Amino acid sequence: MTTHAPTYSLARPFIRFARPALLTLALAGTLGIAGCFSYETFTVGEMKAYVITVPPGTAINLSSTYGDVDIAGRDAPLPAWTQNDGGTGTIAATEGETVVVAWFRSSHAERLEQVTFTPTLVGGTLTLDPQWPAQVGKSKDAVYFAIRTPYELGAVALRTGYGDVDISLPHESAQIKTGYGDVNIADTHGATDINTGYGDVGIARAAGPINLTSGYGDLDLSLADDFTGGLTISTGYGDIDLRSPTMTAGEVVIKTGYGDIDLSRQGLTSGRPTTNKKRSATISGDPSAPAWTISTGYGDIDTNLGKE
Repeated sequence: MTTHAPTYSLARPFIRFARPALLTLALAGTLGIAGCFSYETFTVGEMKAYVITVPPGTAINLSSTYGDVDIAGRDAPLPAWTQNDGGTGTIAATEGETVVVAWFRSSHAERLEQVTFTPTLVGGTLTLDPQWPAQVGKSKDAVYFAIRTPYELGAVALRTGYGDVDISLPHESAQIKTGYGDVNIADTHGATDINTGYGDVGIARAAGPINLTSGYGDLDLSLADDFTGGLTISTGYGDIDLRSPTMTAGEVVIKTGYGDIDLSRQGLTSGRPTTNKKRSATISGDPSAPAWTISTGYGDIDTNLGKE
């Protein structure tokens, strides 16, 4: 079988990456015995790339106060922010390797020399947690992350104060919290839990229960054919669009403080939708199935549930 090694290009002035010697770090664990975690590091200005060997199903635990997070398969191009300032640089990842690109930015240049960041792999979880020094004045610090991996991931836990989140490869579950930023994820096998203060949210082909809360933003969700579990969707201000090829809920309660509700293609096991001044609707389904709740303070709600 012929395999290929993907090549990732980082654009920076007058820089071309070279592969340094392999770094091997001992993992933290009981009595310090937990095997070895190997990776290579490339540094270009404020941008660093890590070529890491991790097993299939590795979980991701990532924290950042400010910055976008983009997680995709090995053949996906890197995001636009990696093509900064002209010039070229290339990283070649071999079969089975994962690439993590981190771009460090700060309003105070001296802080770029003080931030510490060491990827760790413990108990099947890859932790990416930059540590900035204590704030001085009103400095703004950011780390943008791009992850390219050949494998499906385990549980993904992301926390960012400000930044967009994109996950476009299959993963076991997702727990995402962002203060300000759009979130787009696809192909979650298990539970999805998203909390965003301000930003649009897109979920595609979700197969497990969903708990989604947004203070301000539109919500667009499509469920997988084998979706099972409860569904709680809420936004303070924004439209909601929900599509599901099957109707697996018990009772579906839909509410809007101000806006229209459109109920279409209801594949119900029993009952019919009931409405109250077009501001709320209740749909009866399988009594043994979990309930779904869909609500917005201000906005339209469109549902396309089941088959005609």
